[in-house]
Amino acid sequence: MKTIHAIITNCILVSVLILGACNTSVTKNNAKAKNKLAYTSPFKSVSLPEENFVIQPNVSQIITTKNGSKIYIDSFSLVDKDGAPITEPVTLHLQSIMDPAEMLTSGIPMKYSDSEKKDVPFQSAGMFEMQASTASGQEVMIDKQHPIKMDLSSYSAENGFSNYMLDKKTGLWTKTEEETIIPNMDKEIVRRQISKLKDKTAFNNELFVFNFFDLLDIYLNQDYREITKYFENPKKAIPKRLLKYGIDSENILCYDAVELNNSKESCNRIIWERVDRKKFPNWKKASYAKLVKKAENVYELTFSNPDDKTETFTTLIRPKMTIKSLFKFGPEKWDANYAETLKEIQEQERTLAKMNDVMRTLTISQFGVYNCDRFYQNPEAFEAKVELVVPKGRNGFVPERYFYVSKRDKISIDYAFTKKLLLMQDESAALYTVLEGDVLAKVDAEQLRKCSKDNPTTQKLTFKPVTKINNTNELKELMGI
Repeated sequence: MKTIHAIITNCILVSVLILGACNTSVTKNNAKAKNKLAYTSPFKSVSLPEENFVIQPNVSQIITTKNGSKIYIDSFSLVDKDGAPITEPVTLHLQSIMDPAEMLTSGIPMKYSDSEKKDVPFQSAGMFEMQASTASGQEVMIDKQHPIKMDLSSYSAENGFSNYMLDKKTGLWTKTEEETIIPNMDKEIVRRQISKLKDKTAFNNELFVFNFFDLLDIYLNQDYREITKYFENPKKAIPKRLLKYGIDSENILCYDAVELNNSKESCNRIIWERVDRKKFPNWKKASYAKLVKKAENVYELTFSNPDDKTETFTTLIRPKMTIKSLFKFGPEKWDANYAETLKEIQEQERTLAKMNDVMRTLTISQFGVYNCDRFYQNPEAFEAKVELVVPKGRNGFVPERYFYVSKRDKISIDYAFTKKLLLMQDESAALYTVLEGDVLAKVDAEQLRKCSKDNPTTQKLTFKPVTKINNTNELKELMGI
């Protein structure tokens, strides 16, 4: 049986040979000979958004981009072609390429070739192109002894990525550095701010604790003589001040530990929120429950009726704060500050959602395209025999490339048209190409599902026009990215 690398090599090698032949005529028509690129965007009128920063070249500085990346420029970093310091203002041009839609738009080849590995697809954790210019047209270069550093805000916190630079004239990547990952401290600061805000207010109608005695235990400062009175006399009146907090209690026993504010806490010591707003069953006896983490800060709670084990209840819940944090303030202060503080919490959480967990450090020794990559490996990959059908445009226009895009694996692999195709068992994957007039065309998921490891017959895959693309945001929306 062929290995994944062998399958990838055979499939993509044919594609690259065809792509190389096709690209020659395209570059002749679009650029002067000295500026030929090994790749072009499949779009004629769609380009990636660009951030521009005007800087003084003789001043050490830190630039923060829209996605939170940080660029560190030394006062000696920027020089002219002869190595002399630049003296006039410099405009730094930055294009971030962080998802499959942006990769497709750029047209940058997402494959790696060398003497040992031939044309293996890349899986990116973040990519960008950085250039520089001056008003006078002076060429700007980077001093080798004072390279620019960049902490790239990466959407992947996984390991195994290295840093690469692209030769734009050959389309080949060169490895520049091993992986260096640091925590995104800006995100940690926002997390702490949110944590402090949640310590100030947490009221809503969906807050509860697993068991009333967990609440009472902390409220009474673990005074077991007082707590025992409630066990001995179930009718004993609950402290009125405790009732003012408005926290519901359930009859649930659970001993799992969960993550809250970057630490482990007993689930019995936490104020919880009902995520899906389900009403809890009113079973007479205490139920033993189990927690399973389903997403960031969301857990699935499951328990059964002690009197009827076939009757179960499952709901999604979210840890809000510790019970101890709740009692730091009196119920009057919580109530008074709730609306104002909740609004601030929601704003901070929106900011947090846009921030990435880690930064990947790169050394930029010359302007160009850089990528944090690893070789894409998928044990479910198989080679399918296909007949690709593409609508012809006016004057016989036919696109030269198509793109395999996986939202799950965050990859975009470009191919020349061929009769063999590398596919994966991936419900999020789709095939795209760009027709005349920047019209996106797609092979729908139903057609792709007909291709499988167990089906050796040739499948006809027809690209159907979707709509004209005007910008990358439209492309992302259509791809569901």
